[in-house]
Amino acid sequence: MSVATLTTVVDEKATAVYSVVLKDENAVAVPLASLTSLILTYYDVATGAIINGRNAQNILNANNCTFGATNGTLTWTLQTTDTVNLSGVPFELHAALIKWQWAGKVGTHTVNFFVRNVEKI
Repeated sequence: MSVATLTTVVDEKATAVYSVVLKDENAVAVPLASLTSLILTYYDVATGAIINGRNAQNILNANNCTFGATNGTLTWTLQTTDTVNLSGVPFELHAALIKWQWAGKVGTHTVNFFVRNVEKI
């Protein structure tokens, strides 16, 4: 199951919270007990550079992420090291690919973050 790509803006070197409900092929929230894996890859779109070491990183209630027991809600608390602006351009595009597995099936979700370059940080 794949979820549409979303885009949001975050300020450089700021913390932020992103949440999404992960659903199965029937649009039903996937419960924690059904998950066999939940991983995150987070990178700069222009260069492909991995950000903050988040390359196929386990986020199943780990690495600043929590997953609701029954409601399928994944919450990621982005750290200041996640919201770096590598190039210094006014808005730098980062992508987070979330992949989950349950019952022999795979789901994906992509979210894009425009990291706003905030002067004098």
